[in-house]
Amino acid sequence: MRTIYRPQLFFASLAIFSGITIGMASTKTVNVKKPGTLERQIKAKDASKLTALKINGTLNNDDIRFLRLLLGRDSLNNPVPTSLRELDMENVIFSTEGAPYAGKKYRITSPTTLPAVLTYGTQLEKFVLPASVDSIAEFSLSSCGLTDLDLSGMKYVHSTALNGDTLLQRLRLPALEEVISPTYAGLKGLRSITYGDLDYCHGQAFNDLPDLEEIIFDGMVGHIDGYTISNCPKLKRVEFRGPINTTGGALFTQKCPELEEISIDGLAIYFGNVENKEAPKLKGYKITGAVMESGDSTVIPFTPAKDMLSRPEMVSQLERLARWEIKQLRAENSGFLRKTAYSTATELTDSLLDMAGITVLADSVRDAVAFARTTDDFKSKLQILKESPEYQAGNNPDVKFEYALPSDSVLTADRAFFNLDSIAGEGTDVEKMKRLTYWVHDLVPHDGSSYNPDPRNLRHVAQVCKDEDRGVNCRMMAIILTEALLAEGIPARYLTCQPKAWDTDSDCHVICVGWSESLRKWIWLDPTFAAFVNDENGTPLHPGEVRDRLRRDLPLVLNEDANWNHKSPQTKENYLDKYMAKNLYFISANSINQPEPESDVSYPHKQGKEICLSPVGARTPKWSVITTDEDWFWQRP
Repeated sequence: MRTIYRPQLFFASLAIFSGITIGMASTKTVNVKKPGTLERQIKAKDASKLTALKINGTLNNDDIRFLRLLLGRDSLNNPVPTSLRELDMENVIFSTEGAPYAGKKYRITSPTTLPAVLTYGTQLEKFVLPASVDSIAEFSLSSCGLTDLDLSGMKYVHSTALNGDTLLQRLRLPALEEVISPTYAGLKGLRSITYGDLDYCHGQAFNDLPDLEEIIFDGMVGHIDGYTISNCPKLKRVEFRGPINTTGGALFTQKCPELEEISIDGLAIYFGNVENKEAPKLKGYKITGAVMESGDSTVIPFTPAKDMLSRPEMVSQLERLARWEIKQLRAENSGFLRKTAYSTATELTDSLLDMAGITVLADSVRDAVAFARTTDDFKSKLQILKESPEYQAGNNPDVKFEYALPSDSVLTADRAFFNLDSIAGEGTDVEKMKRLTYWVHDLVPHDGSSYNPDPRNLRHVAQVCKDEDRGVNCRMMAIILTEALLAEGIPARYLTCQPKAWDTDSDCHVICVGWSESLRKWIWLDPTFAAFVNDENGTPLHPGEVRDRLRRDLPLVLNEDANWNHKSPQTKENYLDKYMAKNLYFISANSINQPEPESDVSYPHKQGKEICLSPVGARTPKWSVITTDEDWFWQRP
């Protein structure tokens, strides 16, 4: 019969020892012959003295729950007394049986994956990883006392696996699709970091690292952005030991006063990072490999093609880079890296392969380039919208749209506080909606990088922006305009307008629509740009109509005073043909339109569901209720 773990008994025993000075540290080796029995082999009175532990055998979720307790964290991640500082799990394998070991979420997911949050928040100083492990899950090794980690043999390391390891000094990483940034991971004590193969390194990955002394790229590099390294006062060297496809942006390092060496030991197809500001000890780039093109030939001189091709190791690296380019060019969702690979493949790699007599691979590169030209990455946003599938009537979700009445207590208070009746003024409902849109446009500036304050209602947001002299993003502006319209008795929705590549393109735009009873239709209201859209006859349009006209090249008219923060005038070509053509692939609305529509705390009403209008067969946002019926989506209130 499986032992039922009772944490309160273990806590009580630990509490007895927590006030006693431990005279002698202890070590222990445990052989777990049956998963779920680790607890039986370690007495509570011994656990409080345990400083080093070696485990052999198979562990399940119950064992991990107990192990985390030995390491100083209960299942709710509360600290408990412990002396354990060294853990050897070299001969451990994992079993997925048992209930979650931390909260309701974390459990063993695979026999070859180090469990999530295993050492999170502990004081572990030495750790021997299981030999059976090839993957590191989220927060597995984060916020603990480890100083040296070699993960170079892993197949996968989660981007958060090391977050908060402020004591970590030396780190070796395996092949990664995207850089694990020591800056973003909070590795402030890091001295040395080594990467294996790396597809992409974003800018500012190595910023404000006070103890960092060396950065080593030990494998192939796909692309490194500019402005990558900044304010690393002890950085001495950056080494590239393998082939490089591209680096971009002129500036590579700044504020690195101890930087002495940047070396390129492999083949670089294009190295654009040439400027190194505030690095007085740097005497230039040390090149023992070959650079085929650089951002400035006076800083990094080009290597003649015949000289590069005379070196077998450089030719071998050229072939490797060509295969990486082919992979990116043919990837299902490559995006930025596809365009990066395209530039080098068409300008340098194919011709270099021809010169080397590697014609089969050169032809494969050209075939991949031809394929890439057919993908969305090389089409205009308007073309992508025009090629979208049609809508289809009939598959309506079991959800209905609701609109708060102006008698709602929050809306009543809004109307009185801002004197919204005066702002909306007299005239048609369209005129009133436009006046309220201009009013919100002037009330708070747009700032796409600003956080949205809570509670998210009109009065609070306006006050925060005034007190802090700041703005909010387009989503918040649309939400407060919706609230103002509802307060004036005008049914309204805020709409999230997203691109086809919603999962790789984080940019979207949020606007409003208000119901015009006089026109018996919805109309486009964008408080961020004070923008309204009409047809050639001056009839206001809603986003579905604008989308359709963009697809069919029909006339669209943007109001002449559309602008961003009264600084940048908007044109129909930029605002509609480019920006909104991208962001009208999917259109989503909240089913319940009310004050604080995205709060589950402050506002007492139930919250709605996001309903997405999607073309038939499209790869839709996963968090939405989907409809392909445009008439149902644009139904009257």
